[in-house]
Amino acid sequence: MPSKPGSKNSDQNNALFIDDFFKKDMLFGAICRAPVPRGSIKGIVVPDFIEKEFTVCRYETIPGDKEISFYGSRIPVLLHSEIRYLGEPFFLLAGPDEHLVNDAVNHVDIRYERGDSFYFSPGSPEVPESQVMLEKRYEQGNVEKTLNRAHQVVEGSYFTGTQHPRYSDPQGAFVIPGKDAITVYSPTQWPFHVRSSVAGVLGIPEDSVIVKVPRISTHLDGKIWYPSLIASHAALLARQSNKAVRIIVPPADDLIYGPRRAPVLIKHSTGIDKNGSILAMDIGITVDAGAYPILSEEMLLRIMSCSIGPYPCDHVRILGRVIRTNNPPSGTFTGFGLSQAFFALEMHANRLAELSDNEPYSWKRSQVLKRMLKHEHTGKSRKKESFVRTMDDAVKQSDFLRKHSAYEMMKKRREEIHKEETVLRGIGLSYCYQLGGLLMHGEDPDTYSISIRLDDNERLHIYTSGIPGSKGTEMLWKHTAGSILAIEPENIIIEEIDSSRVPDSGPSILSHNIFIIARLIERACQGIQKKRFRSPLPIELQRSIRSSSQNDFNVADLFSSPFPVTWASSVLELEVNPYSYEIKIRGIWISVDCGEVINPQAAESTIESGVLHSLEWLEYAQKTKKSTAGYSPFITLPYQVRVPPVFVSFLEQDRKNPPSGVGELASSLVPAAYSTALAQATGYYIDTIPFEPDKIFGYTEG
Repeated sequence: MPSKPGSKNSDQNNALFIDDFFKKDMLFGAICRAPVPRGSIKGIVVPDFIEKEFTVCRYETIPGDKEISFYGSRIPVLLHSEIRYLGEPFFLLAGPDEHLVNDAVNHVDIRYERGDSFYFSPGSPEVPESQVMLEKRYEQGNVEKTLNRAHQVVEGSYFTGTQHPRYSDPQGAFVIPGKDAITVYSPTQWPFHVRSSVAGVLGIPEDSVIVKVPRISTHLDGKIWYPSLIASHAALLARQSNKAVRIIVPPADDLIYGPRRAPVLIKHSTGIDKNGSILAMDIGITVDAGAYPILSEEMLLRIMSCSIGPYPCDHVRILGRVIRTNNPPSGTFTGFGLSQAFFALEMHANRLAELSDNEPYSWKRSQVLKRMLKHEHTGKSRKKESFVRTMDDAVKQSDFLRKHSAYEMMKKRREEIHKEETVLRGIGLSYCYQLGGLLMHGEDPDTYSISIRLDDNERLHIYTSGIPGSKGTEMLWKHTAGSILAIEPENIIIEEIDSSRVPDSGPSILSHNIFIIARLIERACQGIQKKRFRSPLPIELQRSIRSSSQNDFNVADLFSSPFPVTWASSVLELEVNPYSYEIKIRGIWISVDCGEVINPQAAESTIESGVLHSLEWLEYAQKTKKSTAGYSPFITLPYQVRVPPVFVSFLEQDRKNPPSGVGELASSLVPAAYSTALAQATGYYIDTIPFEPDKIFGYTEG
């Protein structure tokens, strides 16, 4: 594996991240991007010195597929005629000097006719039908009739804006052309998608492309499809020049043009009786997929399936839409929409509790218990039991009831926030569950596979294209294998990912590494154990499992997940300085029901990392706004600097229950708990992420 010159050991196994890769006589690649969000291309003007001194690639020189495919979406490798978002790639170039290459990008001129851009926001007028890419409906019971006879109908509109993943390593690719095969180093969550994409773009057989995965940081599901595009760019330049090419996407470009969380607007209209019990739910969902609806159907179905959470009723109507805008492609982000769904649901549930003259814990618990009684003989109450158990635990650990009562009394007694002499405090409660696995079928293989080998020295080698993503996942795999074969972790080796040596284990998303790969490792190790003392070493075995997404999910089964589920509840307590408006989190308590926990420390670390990313989402778009006194009332420290106290507890489980994922829990729990706590502290109702502190300031100023 190539590495930078001057390192302590420049052998081929010393490189870490993708920007550590180096090879003598390599070229540095760069991407020329569209300067407008929408328009028609009239021509590309390339100066003579670039044509002579650099390797270049344009749409016309692509030898194979002009687009890459991802779950029904087609994304252009390079622009041909229509610009759909700002920064869309239209031209590639490479040269031996990185600085000269980056400067040359500015000399490539694209001629275009600018078009009218379309964007979406909560205050936007009705979305034109031409922008609606997908629509799905679900209905049971008689919603209209039930809403009309309800004691009260409560309406709420909840908007969650975009979020950009932050990586400690960049997006990029390093490609080395060879006589028999082209080798691609890519920081991807799906190596075999990179292989098929590069092969298609170059017009060569898939087995002529070898994909290797360097070390990657926490990816937040932002490295699923995008690495395939960048790898295709680097491969085109490497094929054209017959030299190794490295493309590193500048952090600023990745932030502006790269994958991000999709903006979502969810409207709830809920009918309740005089006791505050839910009678009917009418829900509208609008997903801004950006210029290309990547995994948008998957995301929409997941939002719809979680939109009523643990509060089911007999009368439900849901209309979900995916719209196209001139934002960069959105959607591939942690949870695939669950964070947006649970923020809207839990904020609305807290509002229903308040309007019913109940505190949130008692109201939520009573709603679920009524449903548990209804289904106690049908086996459908398991989800509700987990909901109650995790919520009871989080409330107890945080002393929620006492604090909520005290802070509510303080809120009702005060007159004006800025006249208070003490800090303002609030506490919020939220609930969520995490679904593993993809509902829809895309480029997944028919089966997911892994292979293992027990060598002559009783060391176990695991071959998989799954990206562990964390030490916790690696430890889970090793624990699973070691407990069956009685082998110490240090004698279990997870081999480096090389598509020519490992089988296709599918995309490493949505707890796939736990639900699928850990299960396959278990089956393979059981097979080896049966042969171990009857066959000579080494022993090799491969195990496969049919992809559950081969049969696309039916919207009629909206609330019946085919995958294992993790349940969790959270309480968040904060305080607001009435003078500086600085927000300080006093504590976050998270209770999780996730089956057997192999490594509690690693699981806690994963959740704590998710907490920080969630807080970044909440505060990302905050803008300072000066008051008449000339100071900035909203002081926001970088999220990495202020690490709040986080207390995680895992409910005791029967060891027969297999472990389930925890990676997306924090992003679904923290936003609603934070926002409800802030609402109690300030008296201002929060319905947007990132929240807009200038509105709170305006509210407090009267």
